[in-house]
Amino acid sequence: MLKHFIPLVYVVALAAAADNNTFYVSITYGNDTHDGTSLGSAFRTLARAQSAVRLALKIQGENLARAKKATVDPINVMIVPGKYLFAAPLAFGPEDSGPSPDAPVTYKMLTNSDLDALPLTKRESDAVAKAKNLSSLVVISGAIPVSGWKQDIRQDSLGRSVSSGWMVADLSSAPTRALAARHLWVNGRRAARTSVPGATGPRRPPIWGSKAWAFESKKSVNWSKINVTSPVSGKMVERMTCSSSGFKLKPGDHANTALAWPNSGAGVELVFQGVSPAAWAEPRCPVANVTNTSDGGAFIEVVQPCHCSYAYKCLLMTGGKPSVNPPTAILNVGVAGATASSAQPTPGTWWLDPQEKRLYYAPLAGEDMAAAEVLLPITEALVRGANVSNVRFRGLSFRHTTWLQPSSSTGFVEVQSGQHLSAPGWPGSISGQLLTTPGAVTFTAARNISLEECEFTALGAAGASFDRAQSCSLSKCYIHDVSGAAVQFGRFAGPNATLAPGPDTPESERDLRNSIVDSVIVGAGAELRGAAAVSIGYTAGTRVSQNTMTQLPASGVSLGWGWGRPGGASFMKDNQVIGNRVHKFKEVMHDGGCVYLQGDQPGTLIADNWCSTLMPNGGGGVLYPDEGSGEMLWRSNVLTDIPHSVDAYHIWTASVHNQAFIDNFRASTKVNNHGTNITFVNDTLIDGSHPPLAAWSIMNASGAGGQSLWPLPDIPLPPV
Repeated sequence: MLKHFIPLVYVVALAAAADNNTFYVSITYGNDTHDGTSLGSAFRTLARAQSAVRLALKIQGENLARAKKATVDPINVMIVPGKYLFAAPLAFGPEDSGPSPDAPVTYKMLTNSDLDALPLTKRESDAVAKAKNLSSLVVISGAIPVSGWKQDIRQDSLGRSVSSGWMVADLSSAPTRALAARHLWVNGRRAARTSVPGATGPRRPPIWGSKAWAFESKKSVNWSKINVTSPVSGKMVERMTCSSSGFKLKPGDHANTALAWPNSGAGVELVFQGVSPAAWAEPRCPVANVTNTSDGGAFIEVVQPCHCSYAYKCLLMTGGKPSVNPPTAILNVGVAGATASSAQPTPGTWWLDPQEKRLYYAPLAGEDMAAAEVLLPITEALVRGANVSNVRFRGLSFRHTTWLQPSSSTGFVEVQSGQHLSAPGWPGSISGQLLTTPGAVTFTAARNISLEECEFTALGAAGASFDRAQSCSLSKCYIHDVSGAAVQFGRFAGPNATLAPGPDTPESERDLRNSIVDSVIVGAGAELRGAAAVSIGYTAGTRVSQNTMTQLPASGVSLGWGWGRPGGASFMKDNQVIGNRVHKFKEVMHDGGCVYLQGDQPGTLIADNWCSTLMPNGGGGVLYPDEGSGEMLWRSNVLTDIPHSVDAYHIWTASVHNQAFIDNFRASTKVNNHGTNITFVNDTLIDGSHPPLAAWSIMNASGAGGQSLWPLPDIPLPPV
């Protein structure tokens, strides 16, 4: 961006562009010294085009103020297909705002139909020919390519040179931030970080068994009263004191395994995968070191404040029991020294040595590293906007980000659906602050931002995230292979440490009238598996409509926050979850739902959704109003391929109140109703393999329609 100094060549180009409303960008043949006003004189970078747009907006405003022009025109940035590398996010602020919702600034992919409509001079004909021969997508990528792969050769016990099974690439010329990356994509596939002893699959591993890990001592994690008045309840705050610094393991297999970790455990990551004490979350903390104890056991020191945040969560959920089920994955984050000699080269896995600046990868069978596309992300976000309005993105593919916080001292102590603690303490209390997993595209205090026909994939955190946003939307988007939620709307805590933004929250601070419609979500929560595909906090008028979602480790839609705790009253109301097709949800986590709600939400409607295919041991339910939720209508939803052991409606506590379930169809016989003033009308038990016509019609009408750019998952309808 050009903020302080603009070279003369730029001044000339900007002056030439000032009266134009359409600019062109081509990473292949553009040049930032061009004026950008035609395809043949395209800019090279989006940052350069953004500068031209800002000047054009300024001149439009001046002309309008001087009454030289009675109206304002929309401004278009036409982007020629190709791969655009972002080493840092493109930032949008008030100066990037379009004049009005009807005259936005649009950043869009230049399509063949756009090219065919251009008036052709000889120069433009050549440019059109070039553009039509390029890639079919505009890819906004935050990754650098890695090449120059060689076999990793070591000396065996006899002094012979042998291959270790790893391929290695030199990163000495890569940006420093690349050495901290937590993600890697090889030939379009998310590669797994290599494991150290103790790791297995998504369930509790046999190596650890069922015996709990104990915190440092029984008295090291406890409650104490402090003389601070809670802004929520008006009472004294209960908070944790924590002197624990890790886990003490008794002599035996647990201790021996931990003591065998490379680098004395430094750089290893503990991942508590979907087990007690919170089967809906998956916290993770880095290890500081592992040492021997005097009794022949081991002590695992975990970095702070991550460890005490996790200890707090465990204490809260277990009612004071000072131990937890053991972690079920131990992942190598990237450590130096002896790691390479001890890590096994499992095909498709990788690790990074930041000290030696070397990247190791074990190829899959038949994978030719000389021809492979290996991409290492160097940025955590691609687009960030604040206090901006009336901007549209169309036909862009956002790819390749990482997220570094889980490797930091904060770690990732998940409370629920990607929301996590910054410090020990209940979120919203004096001591605990709640953080939201960042999006590759993030807008704060924004108005009328739309993403149309965009792709989000190969991302290290969430897809798109909106906070204090109004009238923002995603439509006809394709979101797949993202580490966290596909999309997030709203805040998950109020200001001034209150639990909820109350009914008196100023209009400017509310999330209102946002939507995701007619979009496809596949494989959200690919890494942070507690995240719902669509995660929504405190909002009003939000619409989740006609989307298709599948291959989800946790919930499909999570809507609302607060649980009905003291101070939980909020401005939430009039939200809608309508006509969605949610298939294969809760494939890993043991709690959640196809549609999960929290808090009072008067006027909220959940209707015409088709929820199908849930694993037999999934906890929670399918339609799940959680604690404190009320004033909602659940109408004409169809639930098929649901085990009879799983609740069709999970209304587990009396704080769930004033809800109506009308004209729903369910294949599960189980209903859990312990709520207050819950009404059921025309609740029909069906054979999901041959549903009645009324149910089949709802199923047939659900989900996303035809996508102009993106594929639709194959979710076949059963016969009537």
